[in-house]
Amino acid sequence: MFRATFPEAAPVPPQDLTAPRPGNLSRARVVSVTRLSPSYSRVTVAGPDLARFASGGLHFRLLLGPEGAGWPQAGAGGALDWPGGAKAWHRPVYTCRSLTGTESGAELSFDVFRHDGGRITAWCDRLTPGAEVALTGPGGGGLPPARGWVGLVGDETALPVMARILAALPPATRGHAVLFVPDPADRQDIPHPAGVRLDWVLRGQCGDSPLDRLATLAWPDADRYVVFAGEQAQAVQARAWLPRQGLGKTEFVSAAYWTAA
Repeated sequence: MFRATFPEAAPVPPQDLTAPRPGNLSRARVVSVTRLSPSYSRVTVAGPDLARFASGGLHFRLLLGPEGAGWPQAGAGGALDWPGGAKAWHRPVYTCRSLTGTESGAELSFDVFRHDGGRITAWCDRLTPGAEVALTGPGGGGLPPARGWVGLVGDETALPVMARILAALPPATRGHAVLFVPDPADRQDIPHPAGVRLDWVLRGQCGDSPLDRLATLAWPDADRYVVFAGEQAQAVQARAWLPRQGLGKTEFVSAAYWTAA
């Protein structure tokens, strides 16, 4: 289903988003910013070339540069030239939650985990429709391979990618998904196969960690795949622990989404 084109930028004059772009950079405009729950916001952007994010990985980088800086441009050899220097830019990674075709391109939605003092939390709160944004990608891993049984364990930061994976699983898939959230209101209605059990764990109301819940999964002897995503140190531990439980390298992935101080 196609939707209307994105709104004009305000208050600054609109710029040509179809102009040549360097490398894998896309420019787009904000369509909406929605507060989904106490801990999550959803941002939807639209642009003429966003349809390319439908393949090549589930993730992209959001580009946040110095105040007043222009967008990166193609330098010598095609590499990006970062105004103010590359170190001055914040480039967090997000999951493409949905992609919808429009008459002028596509709309891409992504969810932001909100937390006190978070740079992107503050960015979401002041973001308005029509604002211009830039993204690079796609990149990162793709959807897990089709298997009869799939196990998923993710902390708060991994909820968007876990939701994307659950919604894409074949209807006959069996399995168990365990998702951590900070607040009961953060639980979402996520489409998933009837044979996949979905458990929500409220952070702070139990002593379990994502690693503890990983150990509770009861996977079969074959035709299986496990996805773990969360804090870096725990992801490293999961990556070492899963092979000791008999899973081969092609039967699991353990991804780090943030690093504890």
